Amino acid sequence: MVRRNGIIFLSVIIALFVLCTFLFSDQWLETKIENTATSLNRAKVEIDDLEFSLINLYLRWNRLQITDPKNTMRNRIETGKCEFDLEFLPLLSKKLSVESFSITGIRINTERSEDGAIDADKKASGPSFIQKAEDYLSKEVSSVVSPQFTSLKKAANVDSIMRILDLQSIPKITALRDSMNVKYTFWEKTLSETEIEPELSNVELQIKSIDVNNLKSADQYLAAAKKVDNIYETIKSTSDKLSVLKKNLSADLKNINNQMLQVDDWVKEDYSRALALAKIPDMNTENISKMIFGEKIVDQLTTYLDYIATARKFTSRSDSENAEKQSPPRLKGQDIYFYNKNARPDFWIHKLELSGYTNDNLKFSGLINNIVSDQRQIGKTTDIAVEGKNDQGVKLDLTGNLNYLSDKPEESIDLEYSGFSLAGYQISKSKLLPNKLENGKGTIQTEFSLKGDQINGKLSFIGKNLAFSQSGSNNQLNEIEKIIQSVITSISTVDVSAGVAGTSDNLRFSINSNIDKILMNKIGSIVNERFEKVKSDIRRGVDRALGNNRADLDKLINEKGNLLDSEINKYEQMIDKEKKIADTKKKEIEDIYNKEKSKLQNQIMNLFKP
Repeated sequence: MVRRNGIIFLSVIIALFVLCTFLFSDQWLETKIENTATSLNRAKVEIDDLEFSLINLYLRWNRLQITDPKNTMRNRIETGKCEFDLEFLPLLSKKLSVESFSITGIRINTERSEDGAIDADKKASGPSFIQKAEDYLSKEVSSVVSPQFTSLKKAANVDSIMRILDLQSIPKITALRDSMNVKYTFWEKTLSETEIEPELSNVELQIKSIDVNNLKSADQYLAAAKKVDNIYETIKSTSDKLSVLKKNLSADLKNINNQMLQVDDWVKEDYSRALALAKIPDMNTENISKMIFGEKIVDQLTTYLDYIATARKFTSRSDSENAEKQSPPRLKGQDIYFYNKNARPDFWIHKLELSGYTNDNLKFSGLINNIVSDQRQIGKTTDIAVEGKNDQGVKLDLTGNLNYLSDKPEESIDLEYSGFSLAGYQISKSKLLPNKLENGKGTIQTEFSLKGDQINGKLSFIGKNLAFSQSGSNNQLNEIEKIIQSVITSISTVDVSAGVAGTSDNLRFSINSNIDKILMNKIGSIVNERFEKVKSDIRRGVDRALGNNRADLDKLINEKGNLLDSEINKYEQMIDKEKKIADTKKKEIEDIYNKEKSKLQNQIMNLFKP
């Protein structure tokens, strides 16, 4: 007897296998993986001959190519054949779990048969702070990377520069002058309408009305004394009113003078932009290093940032690079997610074994533990360890850790690659050093870490026993370029170190090398001498373009400021004058009182008798 429930269960299982086989066709899965990986890599990721068997639970391919986004005719990584087994039960929950995964035949920096670039609108963007950091690094280098030393042969075309400069200081000065005119007009009106002068004129009339020669009686004396007291009160009130006006005017004039300090900054900015258009480099030791080695080092640093951006996008649970803890509104609750200890992540490769060769045939091997879509579900970080060496003394040591167990993601990458051949290698992208190396040994060391949006990276390169190839005829080089070529190609050791630290909004980037001071001593005085005339011409050009704008503004401030100060001084002198007249009148009254003291005292006493 056949059990009906058993048949139904078997039918469901068979249907499930048929459905999954249909949904997960080899072509569909290959396209899905390629599209997702391409989006993360920002350049083509291609898989050849992918096979997926749901019945036998394996996944295999013949070749995997991951394009280098910065050089889309080369692959970051290329692999040979690969196969790994899947766990069945997680697939039923749309989860992918691999216990052990081995990739052999890995090659780095291989050539591509076709361009691996993708359309700009298909490029995936990493966390915005990483993009800001990459933009900052590129800007730091681009500002000095290609100085026009060839322009040493001819003076800069100042007229052409001024035509495209579009001075920003002129409209700012005009706006400032209009604002100051409004303020000056206000104060001229305020001072012209003040009652100080009429009040003081009235005070003077009152003082003159007191005829001390007619003070014969006590009541006349008392009336005169009281009148003088009232005059003093009026003078004090007027003086206080003037003090308030003077204080407010002084504050406004001080503010105007402070605003004037901006004008110098505006003019300096226009001057700096003019120098930038003339492509005059700022010659110092650090900028020399940036000119020669900057592009190469920034490429390396941004590569690390790209890797980390990809890792965060793929494995960090947070949807934002700056996840903030939200406080629930008062009297309202907040949903808190607790991880299920038995839950499986959507994607989990427990152990990935790597082996392959570098360009100089260094055999390497390594292990990556816990490549997972959500580390919090397994409570473990992603750990990377790769090493290799050969009989020629080449050594590779790479370690890394990706920690997304807390709200603030953390990554660290440490690399040491030493003893590799520099034959055919070009240590600089700068046109100042086009020579490739015929011989030499190199060592690269990096320490790179991120915690949230805090970046801390160090990179050093040491090249020893260097022999540069000849770059061809020197007839096309100017004096400075010849000196640079001569100095660099004559040295046997290059030691470069770079550092980047801070947040994306406040990064600090520096480079120095052992050839900085040598080059600065050789070319510094020549460059300064050659460019000094160009700088003077540009300075005159900026001043000429500014015309009378700055002079008119200075004249306005001096004239109006002096005028307002004169008005205040005039009122102060009037107050002092009336006070002196009042003091004189008071003394005259007191003198009469002292002479007629006894008689006036008796009269005054009589005035107060009942």
